Amino acid sequence: MTEKRSDNQRIDPLTSLRFIAATLVIAYHGKGHFVFFDEMPEQIAYTQPVCFFFLLSGFILTYVYRQMDNFVQIKDCWIKRFARIWPLHITIFLMRFFMFPKYLLTFPGTANKTLVLLANVSMLHGWVPLFQFFFSYNAPSWSISTEFFFYLAFPFILPRLIKHPFLTLLGAFAINAAAIYFCNLYQFPEINEAGIELRGLLYIIPPPRLFEFVLGMALARLYLGPLQKLNLSKPMATLLELIAVSLTAYLMWNTRAIAAQAASLSWIGPAGGYWFINTGVPLLGFCLTILIMGLNRGWLSSLLSLPLLVFLGEISYSVYLLHHPLLCYHGLYFSQYRSQEAFYLFLAILILLSHLMFQFVEAPMRRSIISGATKLLNKSLVRPEKPKAERQWNRQTSLYLAEAVLLAVLLYIAHPGLTTLSAAQAQASASNNLVLKTAFDQDLTLLSAGKESKGERLSLIWQAEKPFKSSQFLNIHYLDQNGKNLSTQVVRLTPGEKKIAAGTIWREEIDLLPAYQSRTKKLGLVIYESATNIKTARLIAEGQMAMQGQGGEFSPNYKIDEDNHRLIFNW
Repeated sequence: MTEKRSDNQRIDPLTSLRFIAATLVIAYHGKGHFVFFDEMPEQIAYTQPVCFFFLLSGFILTYVYRQMDNFVQIKDCWIKRFARIWPLHITIFLMRFFMFPKYLLTFPGTANKTLVLLANVSMLHGWVPLFQFFFSYNAPSWSISTEFFFYLAFPFILPRLIKHPFLTLLGAFAINAAAIYFCNLYQFPEINEAGIELRGLLYIIPPPRLFEFVLGMALARLYLGPLQKLNLSKPMATLLELIAVSLTAYLMWNTRAIAAQAASLSWIGPAGGYWFINTGVPLLGFCLTILIMGLNRGWLSSLLSLPLLVFLGEISYSVYLLHHPLLCYHGLYFSQYRSQEAFYLFLAILILLSHLMFQFVEAPMRRSIISGATKLLNKSLVRPEKPKAERQWNRQTSLYLAEAVLLAVLLYIAHPGLTTLSAAQAQASASNNLVLKTAFDQDLTLLSAGKESKGERLSLIWQAEKPFKSSQFLNIHYLDQNGKNLSTQVVRLTPGEKKIAAGTIWREEIDLLPAYQSRTKKLGLVIYESATNIKTARLIAEGQMAMQGQGGEFSPNYKIDEDNHRLIFNW
C-alpha cells in the first residue's frame, strides 16, 4: 500500500522503510543461497519485519480511511484492498507452474490438494495453522492472507477503536495472550510440519497477530491527533528519529537474550518466548519509528524521502512476493553459483522484474478490478481511481522497453550453458588434481577435482560415458579430520537440466560454503539420481578399475566410502 494521506500527500519515509524491512526478509530466506547472506548475524530474528508490516498496515489504513460511517464506505475499502493485493498474488501463483515441477508447487500432507489450491487462490491459506496450507505455492504469501483478514475486519474495528481505544487494544491483546496460554498448556512444538505447531498458531494465523494491526491503527489515531501539535525543530526531530532507530536496532540485536529471560518466567513460558522473538521485543521500537518517521521533520526522514528509496518502497510488495520463487528457482537449478557476482545478478533481476510487475501487473489489474466493481455494483458504491491517459510512445515507454531488454539479457546470463572442454583441455586443467578418475555407475566419470579461488571454489571436470539427462543432484559433504560430517551442500550436477551427449566433457565450478572451510579437511561427493537412488562410485586408473585395499582405500589422499557410495578426498 502506498503511504498516502487522505489529501494525497505521501508519507515518503514510511514508504522507504517498507523496502528496508523487506530486505531483512530476503536475507532470512537467502541464507544458504549466496555467500553474501552467509555472514549475516545469527542473533537477529529476521522474521520480525512481518510485525513491522502489520503495524504499518493498520497505521496506513486508519490514516487513509479515518472513519467508516456506512456500508458504502466499507465496500469501497474492501474492493480497493482486494484490488491492491490479489493481482500480484495470483500472478506469481501462476508463474510458479512454469518455474517448478508439479511436485514442488506445494508440500505433502493429509489435506486435499484441491482444497489447498483453492485456499491459496482465495488468499485464505494463512488462516489454516497447518504447514501444508500456509506455506503452499509461494511461502511469503501467508502474510498477505493474514493481511486480507485484517482488511476484512478493519471496517468493524475502526469505529470501536475511535469510541473505546483502550478496550479495543486490550481485547486484541487478550486474543494474543489466550493463544500463548493455549500453546503453553498443550506444549506444542515450535515446528511440526505434520501437525499443529507454535509457528502456525502464534506466527501465521490472523487472530493472534490482530493485536499488531490494531496497535498500528491506534498509532495512526495518535499521529492524527496529539502528534500533529508537536512543534519540533529540525535538530530535535532528527534526535528523536535517531533515538527511535537506535532503540529498534538495540532491541532487534538483543531479541534472543531478552526473549530467553522472558520465557524463563512461568507465566510467559516457551510459547511466550517465541512470541517475544517474533513480535514482542521489537514492538516498542517499531511503534516509535513509525510515529517519528511519519512526522517527516528530521534529517533522517529527509534521507528516507530520497526518490530512489521511495521508488524501492513503491515496488517493495513485488519484491516481497517475487524474491522467494526466484530464490527457490536459483536453489533448484543454479545452487552451485553462490558468489557475490551471482548475488548481484539475482538482485538486479529481482529489482527489474519487480518494477515491471508493479507497472504492468499491479497497477493495471488494480484499476481493472476497481473499474469492474464500479460497473457491477453501482457507481456510487466504489470510488474508482482516476483512469490514466492512454499510453503514448514517450521517454517513459522507452525506459520500460530498455528495462525489459536488460532483464532479458540478465536472465540469459543467469542461465549459463555447459563449459565444454576437449580431451586436451581437460588433461591440461587437471594439473592440480586432487583425485584419480572416479566412475559413478556406467554413465558418468569424474576426471578431476581441484581447488579454485584459494579454496573457495571446487572445480570438477566430468565426462559423459553414455547420453543422459542431467537431472541429478551432487551432494558435497564437508568432513572434519575424523570424517564427521560438518555440513552438506546440495547442487545440480549441471546448471539446469540438460541433455548430455556421450563423450561430452565439461567443467563445473561450485562456490563452497565459507562457514565450514576452516574446519573442513576432507570433501565427500555423492550423486543422487533421486532421493532413494544413489550412483555407485568406484576409482579408475587409466581406464582400468584400480586395485583397492581393505575398506576401499586407494591412497591416503582419496578413497571410496562404499557404505555411502561416495568419493572422499583430502581438502
